[in-house]
Amino acid sequence: RERRAETYRRLAEAADVQLSPRGTWLMYRVTDNAPITEAGLAQLLGVASSDLEQRLTELVAAGYVLMDGTAPVNRPANGDEAGRPASASVASVSVALTQAGQQAAGRLRAARQAGIDRLCTEWQPDQVPELRQLIGRVTTTLVASDTAPEHDAVGTPAAPGR
Repeated sequence: RERRAETYRRLAEAADVQLSPRGTWLMYRVTDNAPITEAGLAQLLGVASSDLEQRLTELVAAGYVLMDGTAPVNRPANGDEAGRPASASVASVSVALTQAGQQAAGRLRAARQAGIDRLCTEWQPDQVPELRQLIGRVTTTLVASDTAPEHDAVGTPAAPGR
């Protein structure tokens, strides 16, 4: 837990996803729960709706998340910074992945799996596929219950892919 921000930064770099560690943390949560209402996601994560809106702005700006069917842009003409229509209430705003978000989520899943494989260098995953699935579920559960890394630069995305 002490090196969460570094871990999320490495995962984003490996997946070529331009998000900060906090954005990467949130991307995993949205991926695991979308589509979900903004209020439901805030409750699930145990954060205030205003804090969640601020964090979702990075995912909307990157084009990975769509809120209530609006286009994923930085500042829509008739809405707020999170890409929500001006008339939508937090309770009814749906948070879903865009096609680009689904692709990024797939790369993030692959990066997490590759990290697990590196940790198990002596283990041959193809010989025991059930164990690989179990470890995948355990790490997904651990990551899902993890709190957001708070000590990173919120607006600092991962370094561009190599």
